[in-house]
Amino acid sequence: MAKVSEITEPYFSHDISARQDKSIIFLIEEMGFEGYGLFWAVVEFMHRNKLNVGEERLVVGKDNADKVLRILNDFKLFRIEDGEYISDRIQNNISKQEEKSKKAKVAANTKWILSALKKAHIDVFGKEPVLNDDEVKVFLNYSNKIPNLKDQLPDLLYTTQRLKFEKKPDFVGSVNWL
Repeated sequence: MAKVSEITEPYFSHDISARQDKSIIFLIEEMGFEGYGLFWAVVEFMHRNKLNVGEERLVVGKDNADKVLRILNDFKLFRIEDGEYISDRIQNNISKQEEKSKKAKVAANTKWILSALKKAHIDVFGKEPVLNDDEVKVFLNYSNKIPNLKDQLPDLLYTTQRLKFEKKPDFVGSVNWL
């Protein structure tokens, strides 16, 4: 079994009540579990690709294209818009994946830039910065507005310290003076 860290492919949730959906019940009743398996093959394909009308063979090959065509058209599981098969379920899954990915990216960038601030602050002031939640928000806002802020932090902190605080040795700096 692959380690979680080795899995790089995105996934979608397979809800445990899918077989309770009336459309799926009718699908299984008419096409058996082969049809149910082909349905999930369609779902997997459509999570990665657009499926246009006339391209049904791309899902599982030309030998099963007629079965896939039935699944796409006969059970109210998919609809056609502008010549493309659409599934609200798939669109919802993709939206959730994208949102999760965006949140993970923001979290990683936040950790990365705050780590850079800590290092630069220690180098310049000799101690870790003490930031309240509002100051963290201000700093993150700066990091979104200033290109390459991570690389500029040491120079910014050093220059600011020399210009503003050299004569005030007891001053505790914060990001508000950036």
